[in-house]
Parts: sequence; structure tokens; C-alpha cells
Amino acid sequence: QSAAQLLGAAFANALLREGWALEPLPGPATFKKGTDLLSPFEAVEALADGRLPADAWARRCKEAGISAVPMAAMARRPTPPPASPGTSA
Repeated sequence: QSAAQLLGAAFANALLREGWALEPLPGPATFKKGTDLLSPFEAVEALADGRLPADAWARRCKEAGISAVPMAAMARRPTPPPASPGTSA
């Protein structure tokens, strides 16, 4: 579940960077651009548990103009600095 939350947060961040706005609606976080609405946390959860087939998601991303949104890089943890000499890693 925490991995899905991390990916949902990365997706939400990517949507904000692409000009999507957070809608002040009750319920799950929903983003809007033009007439398109997306709930990134629900989408990631549905993909993870199989309720949303990958091909349907790819089609939805293309329709919404977000198929090239770079989410993977945002979900990666920064590489920790190397340990100083004389310390354990």
C-alpha cells in the first residue's frame, strides 16, 4: 500500500508540474485540466490491483495528453552520499 501511495504522490506531483489543478472536491484528490479529471491515487491503486487494465490506462493517458509525463524519475529516492572514510555504511 505504501508503494501505491508513493506512486500516487509522484503522479500527483507530475500532474501539477504539467499544469493540472487540484480540485477542491470532497473525496480522493482529483486534478483537472480543461475538461479532464484524474484521481492519481485511485488510478494507481486500480492499476495495482488489476481493476484498471494497463491498456485502458494507456489509452486514458493518451486522451488526457499525459502519456509523456515523466513520473518514474520523481518516484526514485535520491542516491545517498558515500560513507566517509572510517565510518560504516
